[in-house]
Parts: sequence; C-alpha cells; structure tokens
Amino acid sequence: MSDVCFEKGEYSVIGTKQPYVDAYDKVTGRTNYVSDLSLPGMLHGRALRSPYPHARIVSIDTAEAEKVPGIKCVLTGKNVRQNKWGPVTKDEYLLAVDKVNFVGDEVAAVAGLDEEACEEALAKIKVEYEELPAVLSMHEAMKEGAPVIHEEFPGNVNHHFDIPRGDIESVFKNAYLVHEGEYETQLEYQAYIEPMGGISTWDHKGNLTIFAGIQTPTWSRNDYAVALGIPVEKIRIVQP
Repeated sequence: MSDVCFEKGEYSVIGTKQPYVDAYDKVTGRTNYVSDLSLPGMLHGRALRSPYPHARIVSIDTAEAEKVPGIKCVLTGKNVRQNKWGPVTKDEYLLAVDKVNFVGDEVAAVAGLDEEACEEALAKIKVEYEELPAVLSMHEAMKEGAPVIHEEFPGNVNHHFDIPRGDIESVFKNAYLVHEGEYETQLEYQAYIEPMGGISTWDHKGNLTIFAGIQTPTWSRNDYAVALGIPVEKIRIVQP
C-alpha cells in the first residue's frame, strides 16, 4: 500500500485565524448581558438564604416584610405550589419547604419595585431554625450512622454506578509499579464574565420567556418546566 500524501491547500477558514463571532461586540462593550436588560413593568427579586448547612425550618414570619413600600409579593415554601427539581435527580425545591440542606439554600423570595425595597423586606423576614447535624464532606456522608440529608436516599446515596472495565486484578498483578493514594483539591468555579441572574416574562397566552446567563439553555428549560409544573413547550429561553 503506497503512502497517501495530502498537500495543504488555500482555504478561507481551515488553517486560518478566525475571530469569535461575538468578540468585537464584547471588547467594545456592546454586548447586552442580563444586567443590561430591562422590561416594561419589571419587578426586582431577591432571595433570603439559609445561614445554616442543615436545619429544620420551625417558622417563617413575613408580616413586616409584606408592609414594606414597593413590595408586591413575598413567597415561601409554604405559600407557593412547587415541584421538586434537579438537573440529575429531582431532589430539591426552589424554596425550602421543611428544612434547608446547605448554606445559601433559598428560604423565601420577595419581589418589589426596586432593589432597595427588596433588601429592606428581606431584613424584616423572621425565620426560626432548629439546627440539625450537618454533613460537610462526602467522606462524612458515607460513614455509618451519618445524618441523612434527603430521607428518600438512605445512606446519602443518590446514585450508584457500576462500570466494569476489563480485568483490573490481572493488570495490577502484571504491572511494573502500582501506586495508590487519595488526593483532594479545593473547589473550583468557572468565573463567568457576568453575575448570575435572569429576567422572566409571561405573555397573554401563558408562555414564559426567560432571559438568563446560563450555559445549558435546553437542559435548564426542562428543569424549569418540572420545577414550575408547566409544559416545556410553554417555555422559551434566551441566552444573552
């Protein structure tokens, strides 16, 4: 079989430097992110978050928050209908119902005419917690008798995968060197250019449009449909 040689041709794209299609708008500041958008009659929203990694919600008093000028709505896990959702397992609520499972878990949400009113309302929501034993690492979660975070997942096992790949014992036996160890590294995050946020609007036919800074619009569309209990075809996501 003779060798096949390919000569490099002159191409307009392959082998050339091509700028990103959105590069010019980004470096000149023309790109509109979610924080640059504004819709007629738009309300601002803020969430009250848990200071505890694991705690039972004994009571939530929103009476004073509802009196703040400019506040149009105060929501909790008890006064809004919601479904459990999640990108892999449907195991969390948009607003905590009976207990919180991590620091930052959303306990209540407010909507108002401006950000200042929302912040004032959040400060006036009174939440009584009963702290529960926390699980702060996967190693603690796997220990016998560890606190169970989700009652529907005994032993804190959400998923179990068994992935066989060849005869590993034979590989170890015939290997020149076998090194075993445990390694841990700190949490890393992608550090997006824009802050997390979104704007939602309903039309007169009951369709929901969401403007959000996300990287998985199709996946998120399915999650929102489950969480909100509306058909997925009623949701449109615009990724600025």
